[in-house]
Amino acid sequence: MSITRRKFVRAAVTGAAVSTSFAAGVWTPRGVRAALPPKTFTSGAPADAIRMVLGTDQSVPDAAVELDIAGMAEMADMVPLSVRTTLQNVESITIVADKNPNPIIAHYRVDSRLEPYVATRVRLAQSGQVQALVKAGGTVHRAAKDVEVGIGGCGDSERQL
Repeated sequence: MSITRRKFVRAAVTGAAVSTSFAAGVWTPRGVRAALPPKTFTSGAPADAIRMVLGTDQSVPDAAVELDIAGMAEMADMVPLSVRTTLQNVESITIVADKNPNPIIAHYRVDSRLEPYVATRVRLAQSGQVQALVKAGGTVHRAAKDVEVGIGGCGDSERQL
């Protein structure tokens, strides 16, 4: 089967457009959001979203939960963070950004055979608090850090550097 240059260019442009749409969050596969209640993505208030995902919005600060994220995010579209804990019986790790349009950035279920550790990159809308919520033994433990956003948040940047 031969392919013409016109078909190749059309396929390449279509593939680039679809890939960009997925990366930008314009199109999100249902499988990605299937694990969380649909109202989580329209709740607006962080406490409501947390309650929908974890069953409670009550959490206790705990030094056993380590949130590693820079206090100043120069490029808010790719902010590295990691969450580690020494707690036993960890059920899930949830990352929340209170100023994002969808406050729940990520929710990971943790198998008991795995080390409770997550490392990822997130996009922040604007300066605000980022929380790591670890549900272990039915209790939600929390670590939080304020992050200042420079350029490139989900919306317009709060300030230019």
